[in-house]
Amino acid sequence: PAYDAIKAGTAAAAVLPTASPALVLWAHAYGSRPGDALALTIDAPDGPWFAIDVVLDKAQAQYFRAAGRKSRAPLPPGTWRGTVILLRDGQEIDRRETQITVQ
Repeated sequence: PAYDAIKAGTAAAAVLPTASPALVLWAHAYGSRPGDALALTIDAPDGPWFAIDVVLDKAQAQYFRAAGRKSRAPLPPGTWRGTVILLRDGQEIDRRETQITVQ
């Protein structure tokens, strides 16, 4: 999706086709500190599909990170879940979860 749609909170889709070329999870947040970390995970209907930890190297009033992977084959249909966890000094300070139906 376009960054403007992400900032406006209108980028999320309820349904994604199995033929989608990629699946990406994003985080748009405020108030990072140096050393904060984002853990982004995507779970397919049958288990883990993608995970990455990103360390934020500077303080930012507003920030955006996205991660995912290209699909090499049709995505399995069902409910997919995305989780973003913000860690500060190793402690979870925020968590957001989302889901999308692939069909």
